[in-house]
Amino acid sequence: MNLIKDLQFSLRQLRKAKVFAVVAVVTLALGIGCNTAIFSVFYSVLLRPLPYADPDRLVIVSEHATHFPMLTASWLNYKDWKAQSKSFEDFGATRLVTMALTGNGQPEQIPGQMVSGNLLHMLGVNTVVGRPISAVDDQPASPAVVLLGYGLWQRRFGGAESVLGQTITLDRQPYTVVGVLPQGFELLQQAPDFVVAMGPWASKLPDDRSWHPGINAIARLKPGVSLDQARAEMSTIAKRLYAQDSSDNIAIDAIVNPMQTQLVSDVKPALAMLLGAVIFVLLIACGNIANLMLTRATARRREIAIRMSLGASDWKIIKQLIIEGLLLSLTGAAVGVALAYLSMPWLLHAAGSVLPADADVHINAKVLLFTVILSMCAGCSSASRQPVRSG
Repeated sequence: MNLIKDLQFSLRQLRKAKVFAVVAVVTLALGIGCNTAIFSVFYSVLLRPLPYADPDRLVIVSEHATHFPMLTASWLNYKDWKAQSKSFEDFGATRLVTMALTGNGQPEQIPGQMVSGNLLHMLGVNTVVGRPISAVDDQPASPAVVLLGYGLWQRRFGGAESVLGQTITLDRQPYTVVGVLPQGFELLQQAPDFVVAMGPWASKLPDDRSWHPGINAIARLKPGVSLDQARAEMSTIAKRLYAQDSSDNIAIDAIVNPMQTQLVSDVKPALAMLLGAVIFVLLIACGNIANLMLTRATARRREIAIRMSLGASDWKIIKQLIIEGLLLSLTGAAVGVALAYLSMPWLLHAAGSVLPADADVHINAKVLLFTVILSMCAGCSSASRQPVRSG
């Protein structure tokens, strides 16, 4: 009952100081809203683990050439890397493609990927129905098979399992459907509508190490093998291959980077700078709230002195001020949450191509809770330090 009376009294006091209350709420809302929105983007893009088995051991291996600091692998170099390296428990490859889907509805250009027969198994990706592409499908003379992306399966085939064994036409070539990828599957920041085996296509490539058709080499480190060890070994292999065939091999070295690090390398500096800026904004907001509370308390010394002369204890006064601080903090938090949710679509639109394609960005509950608690602590701590004694 006393708490209800304290809340009612605090609300009356805040209504009397409308300008102070509005400034405090807006200050907190901006700090909480901006931090929650920006950190949610930061977490979703940079910190969220890749959706694969043991993602910390996945790396991307690239070529380093004289005029190209980082380059996708040639097919011949990739095959030799895979055959000669000892640091990896598995070594696979993928290639982004676009093909024309015809038949069974309107023709359309759809994004897809070619993968080596071992890649999906290495990543720990299972199909929703059917089976994944395997090493048997990855031979030069293997029958043409395809995995459907979950979105294409729903859009063009109604999510029917009877699609297994059916034939679809991609770039005027028939492919037999053997499985469907799980919902939300993406690889190299692309959610493919289809996946086909790389081997039959790669067998027709020219015998030339300077031919770079966009093959991305992905490997998994063996347990106990460090990234530095893998880098040293791959550098030795690449330099040996270059010495053996420098006439058409432009790869003078190999680069081994953690998969997640390489995928976000283009956006990390900008997001880190933006995150630092909004954290600074939150700290300023909390500091401003503390100063506002202290300034308000100084202005209320006469009121506090009168209440104490009527028998109010130090603790009762401090408790009342803390309740006022909590009310302001919670109101600012509520407005800040609304601001974060409202600003997220605009933020994603403004970011445009800066963010990776298909980045799953949403409000992060943990950082939202952290910013709310921080703002509440700022309000309570400043209230608890109020000069309840006038001297």
